[in-house]
Amino acid sequence: MLEKLKKLNINTDKLKAIFNLVFYALLIGILIFAIKSKNSAKTPEKKPDEKAEVIMSGFEKLKKKNFEYVYTLSKDEDLYVYIGKKYSNRDLVELTHKGQSQELFLIDELTFMKLNKKWELINEKPYLYFDFFDIDLIEKIVANSTYNADESVYEIKTSVFVSLVDYITEVKEDGINKFSLKYENKDIVGLSMNISDLAKLYDNNLSSVKLELKYSEVSKVKDLTIHDES
Repeated sequence: MLEKLKKLNINTDKLKAIFNLVFYALLIGILIFAIKSKNSAKTPEKKPDEKAEVIMSGFEKLKKKNFEYVYTLSKDEDLYVYIGKKYSNRDLVELTHKGQSQELFLIDELTFMKLNKKWELINEKPYLYFDFFDIDLIEKIVANSTYNADESVYEIKTSVFVSLVDYITEVKEDGINKFSLKYENKDIVGLSMNISDLAKLYDNNLSSVKLELKYSEVSKVKDLTIHDES
């Protein structure tokens, strides 16, 4: 009888130990589940868009200033098409506007136009609103913009834009200009820019001004020179 009681007591102790083990295991499991549920209930932190992370590095190859390009500027129904090559501080460009084409050569701040088979110095670079031939300026515009994740575009205030391009010091009614970037292997190969708000500073009658920049043949352009034709 005594032996039976001893065995019963031992079994009871084992049962208590097992019960305690199961109880605490369940308690720990419940606590872990509660912590995970609390964390998952929090709004997940927004990760930066991949394109936003590679903006500056995306310009590295273009900043060597060796590429071909097609720039298309549309002012409402008025279209300007620039097809050219850049090598260091030089650009050889064909500008087409209203069915007329002009050959241009840009070197630093000087612009030459081919007239009657001869290259003649003219007063101004053939761009409107800002110098979109300047890749350093383009990079600066992008760097001073913010990414709008809801619309998947970059935005820059007109007042900030103007401060970068040195046109007008005062902007009475600030607006927004938007653009998107095109990538290939994390390199920037194009920009689509809606600069309507910037353009309206110079002409209130304009409703839409857009600029499309496309880059190709990066690091493949040979030296650019010009000669008068005999």
